[in-house]
Amino acid sequence: MSRPIRVLVADDHLVVRRGLATLLLAFNDIVLVGEAENGAEAITLCATAQPDVVLMDLLMPHMDGVATTQAICERFPNIHVVVLTSCDEFDLIRRAFAAGAEGYLLKSSNPDDMADRIRMSQASRPIQPPQSVEDIASAGYMPEPPSPYLAGADLTNREREVLA
Repeated sequence: MSRPIRVLVADDHLVVRRGLATLLLAFNDIVLVGEAENGAEAITLCATAQPDVVLMDLLMPHMDGVATTQAICERFPNIHVVVLTSCDEFDLIRRAFAAGAEGYLLKSSNPDDMADRIRMSQASRPIQPPQSVEDIASAGYMPEPPSPYLAGADLTNREREVLA
C-alpha cells in the first residue's frame, strides 16, 4: 500500500475544522497532518507538516483563502490546494483557481466526494475551473443553479428541503 495522502485543513471555524478532521478518519488512504485557523498559520504549517493537499476555506481572517492559496502555490509547488466554499462565493472560486487552486468543494458535499476531490488533486488530476455558476451546478456541487427565473428561487434552503 502506498503512503496515505497527507491533508491540512485551513478554516477559521473550529467546528468545521474538527468536523472535516473527523470525516477524514473514515478513509484509510487519507491522514490529517494539521489544522490552521487562518491563512498565515496555513502557510507556516505547510512548511512544517508538508501536506500533499490543503483543504482551504476561502473566507478567513488575517489572510483570505485566495491570497493563502497563491502563497502556498508559489512557495510549495508540490502542495495541491482544494478550496472549500459555499455556493454564494462563485467569484472567490474563480479567483482561487487563478491563484493556483486545483479543485473546489462545497462545504455541503458528502464525505465520499470530499475524499475523491482530495485523491484527484493529489494525483495531479485538477478539476476543470468553473466558468459559471451553472458549471458548479452541472458538476453536482449544488442542487440547482441559482436563478431568479427558477420557481421558488426566493425560498431559503430549509424551505426547499421542506418542500421537497
